[in-house]
Formats: sequence, C-alpha cells, structure tokens
Amino acid sequence: MNLNRQSITHTDFQKADLTASSVGDAPPCTISSLPPFDRLRAKPCEISFLKICKSLMTISLIFCCSFLIVPAKAHAVSVRAFVDRNHATLGESLRLTISVKGGSGKADTSPIRDFKVISRGTSTSINYVNGQMSREVLYNYALIPLKEGRLRIPPLTVKSDGKNFRTREISIQVSKKAQSNAQNRDVFVEARISNPNPYEGEQIIYTFRFYRAVQIARGANFQKPDFTAFTAKSVEDEKSYETVSGGRKYHVTELTYVLLPLKTGDRVIEPAILECSVVLRSQRRSRSLFDSFFNDNTNLDHRILRTESVKVNVKPLPPYEGDGNFSGLVGRFGIRTDLESASLKIGDSTTLSVTLQGTGNIMDAASPEINVPDAFKVYR
Repeated sequence: MNLNRQSITHTDFQKADLTASSVGDAPPCTISSLPPFDRLRAKPCEISFLKICKSLMTISLIFCCSFLIVPAKAHAVSVRAFVDRNHATLGESLRLTISVKGGSGKADTSPIRDFKVISRGTSTSINYVNGQMSREVLYNYALIPLKEGRLRIPPLTVKSDGKNFRTREISIQVSKKAQSNAQNRDVFVEARISNPNPYEGEQIIYTFRFYRAVQIARGANFQKPDFTAFTAKSVEDEKSYETVSGGRKYHVTELTYVLLPLKTGDRVIEPAILECSVVLRSQRRSRSLFDSFFNDNTNLDHRILRTESVKVNVKPLPPYEGDGNFSGLVGRFGIRTDLESASLKIGDSTTLSVTLQGTGNIMDAASPEINVPDAFKVYR
C-alpha cells in the first residue's frame, strides 16, 4: 500500500469504510460519511491514519535492525589429526591432516620420528550455517615410513590463540614391500657410499642413482638426506647415462655428494626421497581421428621412491707419529713446488708456486710454511 498523500483519490475514499481514532481533541470521524469536499479537509483523521502506519513501519524497522545486530556465537577451538589409512608398505606415503576449527595455528611435527615428514601446504574453508560462521584450517603433510613394524605418530601440539592443544596418538602398521619384477621395477632408486669404514675427517663419496625404464613427467622432486654428523657438499654437475640391469635397459640420473665424517662411531645416513609421476599410456583404441589431436590418452601414476638407509662406521684417527705438528688433513695428498726462474740478477723477481692436490679434507689445509733465505724479499 502506498501511503503517499498525493495518491489518495476521490474514488478511493468512496470505497473505504475505515474508522480512524481521534488525534488530540479532534472527534472520531468516519471517512465514508464525509462529502467529497470535506474528505479532502479531514486532516486530523488523515494524520492519525498516517501516524499509525508510520508507527508500524518504525516498529518493523526496529525489529529488523535488532535482528541484524545479534552477535554471532563464538566457536571454541578444536584440534584433531587423522590419516588417510592405517596400513602401508615401505616406499609408500601416507597423508596426515591436522584440522584446526574455530581458530588458526601451526602444528609442531618435530616429535614424529618414525616417518619422513614433507609439508603439503594448507587449505582454509569458511561456512555459514543459520547466520553463524565457522572456519577450518587444514594442515597437510606427506609421511614416508622409515622402517617396518608398528609405527606411531605421537600427540602433536598446536598453538592457537595463545593456548596449546594436543592431538591424539595415531598408530600405523608398516609392512615390507613385496618385490615385483614388473611395474615396481619400472623405476627405482639406490644409494651407495665409496667407503663404509672411513676415519674421522676422511672424505667419502655418497652417490644417489635414479633408474627409469618408462617415461617420467616433468617436476620430479628430490630430497637429499640430512647427512647428520657429516659435512656435505654437492657436486654441481649431475650425470646421465644408460645401463642394463637384469636384462633391461634403464636411463640413469646420478647425483654425487662429498661427505666428511665429523664424529666417530656408528652413523646412519637416512633414506633419500624422490617423488615423480610415471606417464601411463591408455590402451583404449581411438575412435576418431580427432582423438589424436585433442586427447593423448595419458594418465599419471604418482610414485614416492626411497633408498635404503646407509650405515657408516667412522673410526678414530690412529696416533700421529710424524715430525712436526699434525696438519689435520686426512686422505691422500701430494705437494709440488714450481719456480718460475732459477737464474736471477740482483733486483729481478721470480715466482714460487706450491700446489697441494689429492682426495680428503683438502679445504682444511693451511698455507704451507716456506723457509726463504734472508737475501730474498717475499711477497705473498
């Protein structure tokens, strides 16, 4: 209904049969009983009718506003952890998800010892139900078992809004991977060291090899071991070649690291991890010529490959029995000197070069001591 005064017509008043209450001292009036001319001058009745409608509008407006400003109920923070499955084999990965509802925070995964932990990022979802907002943050991780048996994901601490929350412990049964000479040998990895019984400070070579007999999609991700208790330096250039293993030809990618043991005793180099996707060709026969242009019939099979752990027994250095002080170098080295010119006149100069080469911790070598006669002035 339009309550604007200009829209009230003579015909409308003749059909109306409404009684308006008095305003102030004005007597009650019946709209239909007034003559046309007097109806237009029935201001007290008109004003009363408009005020009643305006009051109803005001009450409705107040009700709507009070409905909109009702505060949303606060949701308590809840934290839980879950995995995609509780059984796995060596070489497979699990998916661990930590859910934080009603807040945000970051989980501490350092207590996980039985698995290699790889972060897979976070995702956030916001839902509105009956005017209430709920927020959930998911922290995703890939877990790779480091051994077989009954492994555990211990309770993890999540700090949110200044408070600590703990998840429940999760048990995972890991079995040894069944060997197969077919699909499982399409791709595989291995790790080797040049000497499993080095002396402390003696250089050894760690070699990682990736064998593949099928096509691999781009974007393979390699994670080297932590090399705890070793110093490690990567050899920049990787090697690529072909070889035959078990009567099958493989393409091989080789990565090399130079390691120096820092402590004596039994040491373990943890597995190296390689994530890749094998390109699978569909056996479905193409029905149309256009399929070859718009559909290559390929699928990707995601693989996570891990090497075996490598054990190293680091021996202490034998007693030093040489002359002078021990240089600290461990390995095989050779030293050579070269003199630019052996025949000089007074005032002439010449260059003496000292070259140290070999295998070992050569980077720890100090400048050699050179005894030069007092007749020469030395510039280094």
